[in-house]
Amino acid sequence: MKKLLIIALLVLAIFPLTFKTQAGSLDGVPYDTYTEDSNHNLIPSQTAYIPFASYTVFGDYELNRPEDIYLDHHNNLYIADSGNNRILVINQNMTDIRVIGETILDNPTGVYVDQNDLIYVADFDAEKVIIFNQAGNVLSEITKPDVPMYGPTTAFRPSKIDGDASGNIYIVSEGTNQGLVQLDNTGAFLGFFGANPTEPDLRVIILESIFSDEIVDNFIKVIPQTMSDVTVDLDNRVYTVTRGSEGNAIKKLNISGINRLPTDMADGLTMSAITIGPIGNIYTVGDEGYVREYDADGNLLFQFGGRDNRTYQNGLFNTPSGIAVDDNYNLYILDRAKSELQIFIQTDYASVVHVAVDLYQKGYYLDSKEPWEYVLANNSLYDLAHQGIGQALLKEKNYREAMESFELAGYREGYSDAFWEVRNEWLVNNLPIFFIVILGLTAFSYIYKLIYKRRFITIFTNVKQKAMNIQTIKEISHIGTMIKNPFDGFYEIKREHKISIKIATLLYLVLFLESLFAIFFEGTSFNTHELSTISLLDQIIKFLAPIFLFVIANYLVGAVSSGEGKLKDIYIATIYALSPLIIFWPIVILLSRGMTLNEVFIYEAMMFAIVAWSGFLLFFMIKDIHNYSIKQTILSIVITLFAITMMVVSFILFSSLAEQALNFITELFREVFLRG
Repeated sequence: MKKLLIIALLVLAIFPLTFKTQAGSLDGVPYDTYTEDSNHNLIPSQTAYIPFASYTVFGDYELNRPEDIYLDHHNNLYIADSGNNRILVINQNMTDIRVIGETILDNPTGVYVDQNDLIYVADFDAEKVIIFNQAGNVLSEITKPDVPMYGPTTAFRPSKIDGDASGNIYIVSEGTNQGLVQLDNTGAFLGFFGANPTEPDLRVIILESIFSDEIVDNFIKVIPQTMSDVTVDLDNRVYTVTRGSEGNAIKKLNISGINRLPTDMADGLTMSAITIGPIGNIYTVGDEGYVREYDADGNLLFQFGGRDNRTYQNGLFNTPSGIAVDDNYNLYILDRAKSELQIFIQTDYASVVHVAVDLYQKGYYLDSKEPWEYVLANNSLYDLAHQGIGQALLKEKNYREAMESFELAGYREGYSDAFWEVRNEWLVNNLPIFFIVILGLTAFSYIYKLIYKRRFITIFTNVKQKAMNIQTIKEISHIGTMIKNPFDGFYEIKREHKISIKIATLLYLVLFLESLFAIFFEGTSFNTHELSTISLLDQIIKFLAPIFLFVIANYLVGAVSSGEGKLKDIYIATIYALSPLIIFWPIVILLSRGMTLNEVFIYEAMMFAIVAWSGFLLFFMIKDIHNYSIKQTILSIVITLFAITMMVVSFILFSSLAEQALNFITELFREVFLRG
């Protein structure tokens, strides 16, 4: 990196009139740098890249709306200078600039150079790919594939292009939504590759649930989005970015065209260009001006840059259109609107991160520990560093410390592995003692009952009778009746009115507290909650709203469909139908603290059992409270769910209209005030 920096400085000193350049300041940058925690929240980070230089002119050649940039294996830069209908070729030291295709190309928007130094240019307006040699001579052209599989009405307007070591070519064709156009080394069409899935909105989902597919297709066309850019790494893996795509903004495609990256790694961002770094790290730049660097697994390492808004500051962008990176992690980023190439160099901090990531990805966890410690010394919130140190500690068999590091990183899989070892160690050391204590207590209980059997039974019976004379305890103990004989339980609620609203509400409060207990005390291996963002008000609303909506909706449905249930009875019976949750949920949560992800099936089975049990009781609650048949009960549940949906939709629409009305009134008064 230092050698390249010295060469670049010498070039700038020797050729002051050759380039129009603005050197970036090493003392500060006009943007903040961020990384991401395990919950995808951006957190501040040390500066990773600083702007080194910007170019709008190379010798006698001025950029005009550049669209794409490519760095070949000789470190020569190729720029698709779209506005000038040419390809600029610039050598590594930026001492030799030449032009290709100036009188041939119509609108070059993508460029790629293969291992034989052949130059492939995606000419958007000409609707073809033109192949040049290094002398600038046209060798051949690729036009729209003339095969039935391509489709006679499918467009062929190549905008971006790249290829793999086997000679296969991947083309982004504007308006071709079946995926990338894949060609072999002879230019023959192999098929479409890696198409984006369709992303129907809520309106389409509602229409599809009401009308047939034929009717929906006649009114609404849901088609996949066309990719924005494509690149191929040294291992022939294909990467794409797609503008405005939720869940498919960045994709790493295997040989079957299946995405191997997390689908939520770039939600809400509009990606426009992508390239792959020396260690498989993924660089993207988006229309918002943000440059994002990920590791090979999709973990965000850095985000920096931002919108320039035509202030022409180094490090910011107006309309970024292309990105490339060399073996020294120097970034080359084009800006179409500013007709500019910006170069960024990594900082010492980013250099250490790259060393740590490289060692970590190769499985050299112990070797990566020292650079990760350096990273944490500069940024204690860097979750990937905690994860890396956790893996090193796991290798060192420091399992408890590894658990702490994995917990800080939010890495549940690693925490589970470390906890497995800690638990095994505890069992080996304490299991004999545990069995001795259990056997001793069992023997003592048996002997005590044998000697004092009558007295024991008498004491227990007296205590139980006295407790049952207390009305509150009697009503709470009705939970036991719901567990053992729910049909008698619902009968006593409806016919004998044994339960008050006060006690039912108290039990509902207990269930709410249990939900908070689950959030904060669920086993770390299973807990996906972000505790720092938990809002008590949000939890209250989330917990109260479903029961409130269910009780009201079911009462209204029963009122118009011969149901006998009163509002009070429905409310009380609904809460008591949740008895399995009230009794067993805390027990399952406590058990989860001793489980690892290897026992996830057991944990999920227990949770499913108590939820299904509660659902079973809710079903027969509706049946018994309203005195329905099985068929009427099923119909009532369906209508109740529909009523709840309509209530939620109505609330959202009303809130939206109320907000718009409030904004209108506010603006109206503001206008009157300003003019008055």
